[in-house]
Amino acid sequence: MAQRFRRPAARSGRPDGAALPTLHEVTITDLGGGGDGLANVDGQTFYVRGGVPGDRLLVRRGEKRGDGLAATIQQILDPSPLRQSPPCPHYPPPGGNGCGGCSLQHLSPTAHDRFKEERVRTALRRAGLDDDTLRPLVTVRQGQRRRAALAFVVQNGKTRLGFNQAGSHRICDVQTCLQLQPELLEILPPLRPMLAQVVANGQGGDLLLTNSLSGLDVLIKAPAQLDLFNRETLAAFAETHDLARLFWQCDGRGEADPIATRRSPQVQFAGVPVTIPVGGFLQPSRQGETTLITLVVDALRGCRKVADLFCGCGTFALPLAVNGAQVLAVEDNAAALSALDHAARAQTLSVRCLHRDLDRRPLGTADLQGLDGLVFDPPRAGAMAQAHLLATAGPPKLVAVSCNPATLARDLKILVQGGYNIEQITPVDQFPLTPHLEAVAVLHRK
Repeated sequence: MAQRFRRPAARSGRPDGAALPTLHEVTITDLGGGGDGLANVDGQTFYVRGGVPGDRLLVRRGEKRGDGLAATIQQILDPSPLRQSPPCPHYPPPGGNGCGGCSLQHLSPTAHDRFKEERVRTALRRAGLDDDTLRPLVTVRQGQRRRAALAFVVQNGKTRLGFNQAGSHRICDVQTCLQLQPELLEILPPLRPMLAQVVANGQGGDLLLTNSLSGLDVLIKAPAQLDLFNRETLAAFAETHDLARLFWQCDGRGEADPIATRRSPQVQFAGVPVTIPVGGFLQPSRQGETTLITLVVDALRGCRKVADLFCGCGTFALPLAVNGAQVLAVEDNAAALSALDHAARAQTLSVRCLHRDLDRRPLGTADLQGLDGLVFDPPRAGAMAQAHLLATAGPPKLVAVSCNPATLARDLKILVQGGYNIEQITPVDQFPLTPHLEAVAVLHRK
């Protein structure tokens, strides 16, 4: 006789094993690292998107999330004095759908800035580091973003174009945005009918828009293979709307296909023109970029031989070279490094470019010998392997730039244990109304 199995009962999260009800009245006590409101229900943490400390809310319990449960607002029973009305029409109402981009619009400016500073402060404390070196938050104005990564889908001859809804892959069709520069917003309406012409019904993809100094740079990633008609349609669009460059990447893989290159899309670092590679990394705003450059150059002023690790296409390497330093620029992305090398040679700047994966092969003692300063700006995962080698053989001056407070604090702890002192840490908010921010830490040998 076959053995019969009984499905185990779902865990309730309550000590007595009783099932949690679906609806709960909660009070938000704090904000998590992702900006969600935190509430405690019978010893269980609820992560409430759109919650503000001091709110009394009716929420619906959702799926397990990390060490707690997700929850959605059904009704705001008693709003916190730190709450404000979201300024964007695409912001999702309580319990509803909307753009998932700017998730902190419901916070007052004071609460918003306090949250950003606390993200860095909390990360430092968790790493066992003092937070007395933290400087006031530097903020970038809204409406300054020169880059945008959007998603689109063609349905019934019309294009839905915008950002994903909160916690979903469904696209919120964006008509306006508080963050984007006007040039990016103005290209969205004509993009919709053009995409509907070249992309089959039911298919979609991604767009990367960059407002360079010489015009818009557009990269379209979609599954469609282009025929002659579609190529002509795209080329005509680039001409009509005066794009600097338009590339197409099939399925988002492999090399991008040049459709129209009318001008080289350029940016400038310390007055040095750089042609940005297709799909390459760039700081989201010129104002934020200038702030980061100023902090780095001021910290390394007087250093004659410096290294710029994870250098991209030269955000820090070129300004450091303009200020008279001999720069070793190290980057894994060949296209970005080539753009930097070309720009430096054109201006006869002292920049030596090294193509290297610093996660797999960080610079060692021999590579670091003779340097008197160094800046590193790694991806979100940080630079743990490189930090360990810097801790033992790094130069007298270091600058760490990071978009992730947690990995920044981890790397700083390694450096401090290796004999560095933290002079100052400056949080830079390039991403207003979102949980994201940059930070620049300046260190020196004891």
